[in-house]
Amino acid sequence: MDKSYELGLSHEDFPTLVSKFRVLLRRAYPELSELQELVVSAMRSGNEDAIVLQGTIMLKQELVLFPLFWELIQASIPHLRETAKERERREKAADMTNPAIWYPRARALTRTIIFHMGPTNSGKTYRSLMRLQEASSGVYAAPLRLLAMEVWDRCNSSGVVCSLLTGQEVNKIPFSQHVACTVEMMSTAKEVEV
Repeated sequence: MDKSYELGLSHEDFPTLVSKFRVLLRRAYPELSELQELVVSAMRSGNEDAIVLQGTIMLKQELVLFPLFWELIQASIPHLRETAKERERREKAADMTNPAIWYPRARALTRTIIFHMGPTNSGKTYRSLMRLQEASSGVYAAPLRLLAMEVWDRCNSSGVVCSLLTGQEVNKIPFSQHVACTVEMMSTAKEVEV
């Protein structure tokens, strides 16, 4: 049944399709000896009973029978060809191997990235917040909700109008150009100075 997910088939359809495959297989190989010959010749191609193919351990019988299964099922159920294309498109959309192509517009921007490094209590956060408050617009992306709230409170108390966006609280102040938020709530569409 785990194969049904890989093929993009529902768990309800899979047993029906396997039954249909058996019928189609009997039609394609009316003599059982022909099918046995095909499987046996594939098995003789090496000593191992199983091989690793693209990180998956597969029995050699699967390597022989699965392509036949897929070919015969596609021939009998034309909409599965489209399903395979859709599955390929979904896999391509979920491909996480090349993050550089995810945000082409952001990568095209000319940006300056400043990395503050120093020991604890050396003023890294203080200098960053001072620069944020001096900018015409900016975002403070905090890893924790309480840090975002602290920066929001600090900015507003120093006269810099700042909105707050966290997973639990949303306090959008009209016309504010600064935002204190948790990382997951940060807008990737809005350009800011800092």
